[in-house]
Parts: sequence; structure tokens; C-alpha cells
Amino acid sequence: MTEKSNKHLITQSMFDNLEYDKDMETSNTKLTAMTTNVTSPLAMLIFHTSDIDAATYHLAKSLDSMNSNSIRCVFVQESCAERFSAKLKSKLKSYTKEELQSLQLIESIEKANEIVSRLNAKTILPETLSEYVFPLVWDFPQEHFQIDGKPLPVVSLFTFRTTKEAIGMVKKESICKGATIWCENQAMSYEVIAETPLKDYYLNCFNVDWAPIQQYITKEQPFAVVEKSYHYETLQVAGKMKNIVFPYGTSFAN
Repeated sequence: MTEKSNKHLITQSMFDNLEYDKDMETSNTKLTAMTTNVTSPLAMLIFHTSDIDAATYHLAKSLDSMNSNSIRCVFVQESCAERFSAKLKSKLKSYTKEELQSLQLIESIEKANEIVSRLNAKTILPETLSEYVFPLVWDFPQEHFQIDGKPLPVVSLFTFRTTKEAIGMVKKESICKGATIWCENQAMSYEVIAETPLKDYYLNCFNVDWAPIQQYITKEQPFAVVEKSYHYETLQVAGKMKNIVFPYGTSFAN
């Protein structure tokens, strides 16, 4: 990557004091349900130009409140898949039975891990293991991890080579209603937005409050505003309203 492109790279340090971090539980010893502004299951797209440290940080934190609003599918550009795996592995943690009781997830995690074992699926595991882990599984879609139509606490991982391929893969995972996109190139991010049938898009961020434009989202009225260090917009794309947010004051390459 050239010196010029590095000036545009959105990095974790730019996000450290932004609002989306305020509700995050930082303890490594106590598991609590994360207060979230996400309202539906998300896909995560990670391009090779992105800040993988920041993306994997938010993916790992999403697991702490593994529910219907968590990240469920992750699409990683093939050229950075090994780097992604290594950085995520260092951020993951496993849990004791006592830690999971408050979230009522023990039975569903046990069922999920039974299915993963039966499929002989490749997974990413924490560096330190205790009794329970949330499965992160390569190359198996979410349809494999449902019981009576309800999703189990499993994250599906996939690799892609091109933006077009990533878009096609996102379209196949109907469980996801929004996406968090980690990419230096704004035009590429908006291409994903235009071509995928989702509603909410977080560009280089996650768990941001939609309150500044909520009334316009409800009315399905196009609007844009900058507030609390974020650019918000709701607009119509191919007849469908879409909501977009990204950190303000950072530059995208085009």
C-alpha cells in the first residue's frame, strides 16, 4: 500500500472515543448482554484495505450478546483471510456455564456445537478454551444452523475475491437484514449498498444509534445529517429505502 493510500485508511485509533464504543463490556472475566442499537441480524463484509483490527474487535464483541441482532455472516476478502483469522482468534474468548446462564444460551450452544462437529466444519477458536465457545464456522451457510426455524448461535464465515462475488454471497444469506462494511473505498461500499437487498448499512463502524434520523427512517423520507461525529443518511435505492452511517471527518479513497 502506498503512502498516499495510507492517508485515507480508516483505522481503529480514529474510533476509540466515538459513541459506538460506550456500551461495550470490556471485562475479560464477566459476560454481560451488550446494549445494542442494531435491530436485525447483520452481515459483515471485510475488504483487504480495511482496518481488520477494528473489524475483528467488533465481531468479537458482537458474540458477547449473541442474539437475533448479532453479526451472523462474515464475508472476508480472500487476500486478507489469514490475517483476519489470526487477529480474530486473539480477540475471541470462551465461556463458563455460569457466565452464559444469564443469556439462556447454554442449550442452544450445545446444539450448535453438535451440528458443527457432525459437519466436520473448519472453525476459528479462541486461544484459551474453557467449557463453551460460540462457533465460527467456515463455508457453511446459516440454513445448517437452525432448529424449528430459529437460528442457533453460530457465525458463518466465507471468503470472496471480488465485490461482485461478495454481493452474490450476501444475497444468499436471507437471515441478514443489514450489513457492517469495512472498506477504504467508498465507491465500493456504495456498490454493495446498491446491489444488496438490505436495510441498514454501517460503513467502518458498528452499533451506532440511528436516533438522529429515526423520524425520517419511520416516514421513509430521504434525509442526511452530520451529528455526534457521524454522517447519517436515508435514501431510496431502486425503490427501496436504505439507511447509511459512517464516521464523519475521515476520508475514503475512490
